[in-house]
Amino acid sequence: MIPILRNDLKGHWGIWCVPFALVLLLGANIPSSSSLEEEGDDCFHVLSPEKESPAQETLERLARVYPHVEGPWFEQGDWWIRVNDKVFAWDEARMRPQGRELKPNSVSYDFRTYSLFPRNPQEYTQDMIEKIQNREQRIDEGLDQRDSAFWDALYGIPDRETAGKRLVHVRFLGRRVLVNPLLVEPLAQVEQRILALETKEIRDWINGLGEVGGFAWRTVSGSGNRSLHSYGVAVDLLPRDFKGLQAYWRWTRASRDDWWATPLSGRHSPPRSVIQAFSEEGFVWGGSWVFFDQFHFEYRPEQVPQYSAE
Repeated sequence: MIPILRNDLKGHWGIWCVPFALVLLLGANIPSSSSLEEEGDDCFHVLSPEKESPAQETLERLARVYPHVEGPWFEQGDWWIRVNDKVFAWDEARMRPQGRELKPNSVSYDFRTYSLFPRNPQEYTQDMIEKIQNREQRIDEGLDQRDSAFWDALYGIPDRETAGKRLVHVRFLGRRVLVNPLLVEPLAQVEQRILALETKEIRDWINGLGEVGGFAWRTVSGSGNRSLHSYGVAVDLLPRDFKGLQAYWRWTRASRDDWWATPLSGRHSPPRSVIQAFSEEGFVWGGSWVFFDQFHFEYRPEQVPQYSAE
């Protein structure tokens, strides 16, 4: 299975899995992240270098969207890529660094593409609800651990000292935010797209913004995994007033056990055109996740359909 790993500044993370072997055999499309059709342990296996595999396709996608990623190539039974001066083997999507073993019980990285907007929770079946609850329990128990070496290399920030040297300040919608150099150009393009809309809805939304949060060095609540904010590749667009609407699944859970059933109309969301502007520059919106995070965007072009396509 390939899991959807979700983590961020507020301690939000979860994993959903899809049986790719079954998908390949049936010739079906990979479902969106909100479908929750299957879940379980990862089951990626490279069977032959002659046949295109999930490993090959995914690593090719990474090489397309990140200029500092090279490959892939097949060698000694594994698919490999190079990220700057580091080399990684696919190893069932867990991204094993060359020359050493993975940390015990490491979970897979998330490379699956996401839907732009969330699924209506009223469409959730009882089976899906049970899977959400089971995943919630795993999150609470901190059972999912990831070997961080791949993201350390991909984002160029293996430790806090390096973060202090590499991260840069940019202006975004009139706010100063500290980000990874990878985000400088995409964020500038997002801002241009937003400002070009010139509608009252957009002006009111910009004026209603309070803080734009970027880098924050921390681990995800309940785990030793580093937040994507600690790599400077995520931004939170916090409004001054949530107007009584829900914004983050953990906060909602404090008042209702079935937080996942919160209607989409009861969630605080940026304008759809803003979400679209971020998506067109390679960002994934946290509001599209079952474990929703309405004001969170992260730079993951490998998960955006138009960027991951050939």
